[in-house]
Amino acid sequence: MMRRRLLIYCFSILFVTSLATAQVLPSQTDLYNISLDKLKNITKDSLKTQLIKLQQTTNDQSDLLQLLHKNLLEVSIGDQYLGLQNLENLSSRYPDNYDVWNTYAWALFIAGQPDKSLIANDKCIAIHARQLGGSDHLFRKMALSATGKLPVKEITQLKTDDYYDFLVLQTITGNSDSLLNQIHYLLYNRLVFLPQQDSITGRLLLDAGDLIAKKTDRNLGVEYYALAIKNDSSLIQAVKTRTDFIEDGKRSVKSTFNWASAIWAIPLVAMAVIGAAFMKSQKQ
Repeated sequence: MMRRRLLIYCFSILFVTSLATAQVLPSQTDLYNISLDKLKNITKDSLKTQLIKLQQTTNDQSDLLQLLHKNLLEVSIGDQYLGLQNLENLSSRYPDNYDVWNTYAWALFIAGQPDKSLIANDKCIAIHARQLGGSDHLFRKMALSATGKLPVKEITQLKTDDYYDFLVLQTITGNSDSLLNQIHYLLYNRLVFLPQQDSITGRLLLDAGDLIAKKTDRNLGVEYYALAIKNDSSLIQAVKTRTDFIEDGKRSVKSTFNWASAIWAIPLVAMAVIGAAFMKSQKQ
C-alpha cells in the first residue's frame, strides 16, 4: 500500500510540474491598454462643440479651469490670438498658479512658439521646484527639440540604439512607470490639440512602446510601434528592427517549448507504463 501511494505521489508531482512549465504568465497591461486606447481613438470632432459651449457659458468670473480649457481650445481650433491674449492676462492675475502657467506653456507650444513656451515652462518648474524629473521637465525637452536645440531621440533619454541591449540587458534608472505616464500626458495633449503631428509625436510613441515592451508586454509594445509609424514614417526601419526581434523571440520560445514538452513526455510515459504494470501486478 505504501509503495502504491509513493508511486501515485511521484506521478502527480511530474504531471503538475509539466503543466506549470507550459503556462504563460498573464500580462499586467490594464493601465497601458487604457492609455493606448485613448491615444488610438482621439478625435477632434467634439472640440468645436466644446469650444462653442464654453464661449456661450463662460466669462471673466467663471471657474478658472473652465477659462483655461476654453482658451486652450481657442488657441488650438479657434481665435488663436484671443486665446493667447487671455492666457497672458490670466498669468498676470494668477502669477503663482501652476495650472495657469502649464496651460499657457502648452498654448504657446501649440501656437508654434516653442521658444516662448520655454519661458512659461520655467515658471511651472519654479512653482514645482521639488518635483524633479516630472512632466514639466519632459515638456521642456520636447520644446527644446521643437526649436532644434535637442535631438528628438534625447527627449526621454532612453538608450535604445541597441534594441537587444535595451530590452534584455539594460536596467532602467528611475521610475519607468512615472516616465511612461509623463510620455502619455505629452502624447495626449499633442494628439488632441496640435493641428498636425511630427517626428516628436512619433518618437514619443516609439519610446512608450519600448518601455512597455521591456516592462510588461512586448505585443502591446508592437501596437505602439504601429501608431508611431502613422505619425512619423521615418521610423519604419527602427520599428522593423524591434518587431523582427520580438517575432524571433516568439519563434525561439515556441521551439524551446516544443523541446521541453517532448522531454517532459518521456518521464510521464515511463511513469504511466510503470504505474500500469504495478497496478496489474497488484491485481494478480
